Amino acid sequence: MNKKIHLLFPLILTVFPACNNTRPPVGAEGLQTAQLGNIIQSDTLKIATIESATVRFLFGDRQAGYDLEMAAHLARHLNVNLKIHFADSVPQLIAWLENKTVDLIACNLTETSELKEKFRYIYPQPPSPMVIVQSAGKNRLSDVTELSGKTVHVKRNSIFHRRLEQLNDETGGRINIALHNNTSPHPDLIDLVANDSIDYTIAYSHTVSHYKGYYKKLDGHLAITFNQKNGWLIPKDAEELALAVDRWSKLRQTKKQEEQLRRRYRSKNRYPAQKMPHIPFGDISPYDNIFKQLSPQIGWDWRLLAALAFQESRFDPAQVSPKGALGVMQLMPRTARSLGLNDSTVFIAADNIAAGVKYIMRLNRLFRKVENDEERAKFVISAYNTGPAPILDAMTIAKAHGKNPHLWRNNVDECLFGTTALPLHEESTAGSISRRKAIIRHTERVFSIYEHYLKQK
Repeated sequence: MNKKIHLLFPLILTVFPACNNTRPPVGAEGLQTAQLGNIIQSDTLKIATIESATVRFLFGDRQAGYDLEMAAHLARHLNVNLKIHFADSVPQLIAWLENKTVDLIACNLTETSELKEKFRYIYPQPPSPMVIVQSAGKNRLSDVTELSGKTVHVKRNSIFHRRLEQLNDETGGRINIALHNNTSPHPDLIDLVANDSIDYTIAYSHTVSHYKGYYKKLDGHLAITFNQKNGWLIPKDAEELALAVDRWSKLRQTKKQEEQLRRRYRSKNRYPAQKMPHIPFGDISPYDNIFKQLSPQIGWDWRLLAALAFQESRFDPAQVSPKGALGVMQLMPRTARSLGLNDSTVFIAADNIAAGVKYIMRLNRLFRKVENDEERAKFVISAYNTGPAPILDAMTIAKAHGKNPHLWRNNVDECLFGTTALPLHEESTAGSISRRKAIIRHTERVFSIYEHYLKQK
């Protein structure tokens, strides 16, 4: 079953459904003391982060990004819920960690003696220097001495402000320093450079590389420091958590996730600015009219159909999953062909959604004995994710064990990948438990998104 993800901005909450399974995390046996023990006991990993170039993944009016997805991956590894606090500034991040509001800071903070004295750095990222952010072209600065007489914009009391003060002293004191409030809303200073509103600011080289996916003319070659270490932060005394994170970071599946996300967020494919479809103001999706038109065919609220599409693809018509599922509704190639799609039409949003609705109609007929409409939708959505055979088998097993074969929660869901011969769960293997949880997680997340949409519109 799926674990919760709470997004706090602060005081704004989005909830994804939780799992009641509190089994110790893989790789964390023997480490359940001190802070890691508290996380396992509370079944929640609390993280803090702050907007950055990668925090662009829209969920309605919510956002996510590289660090958030890696934190979610960590939470799944630990088998706990995830609660995310979005800070307005780095000082707020530090304060939250210091007063134990959160368990870790999940964004790249540069290693400083001050922070090392108070906290422990974990999950290190590639070292990166501070650079002057400017527009590329013939007027691009190539030496720090050329900053004399120029105005450089930085956030007040930030690490960039301190470095600029030092640089000003080193170069004769003729740099004009323009200070901005740390909590000022976006567009941020790099956006302002890209839009020609200001000429110069300072950022880390890796941050500029994120933005260059959106703003091709940005330049970040003029370094003003050596490479600096950076990573996430946890409390100084959280040794067990540090060890658990270190083990997680070395896993093959973690490395694979990192590689996929870096391609997504840090490559030159303009993701997500170009890849993510535009959602008109006030709408739930780019395809509200299509969902409204087609949902009566399956007897669903159109927002439930939209929730399924979001869970499947984030409304991305060009989405191809690692398993080969295609388009907005993530149809497998064989299923797509059986529904009349070809290699071209499968990536046309309207055609893909229409085919997805046809498939849901098939599943509705298959589970017609589940008379309650909402319950049947749970069976259909589960079968949409994993195929109908495991769901039909679980219904048979539920009946054999005296459970209601037409009720999903705490009945059929508990019987996925079981047998009629053995008492429930005695036959479970690590693989079957994992598959069972994945199906339940998918179904409950769809309904959580649906509930969010009901409140939104």
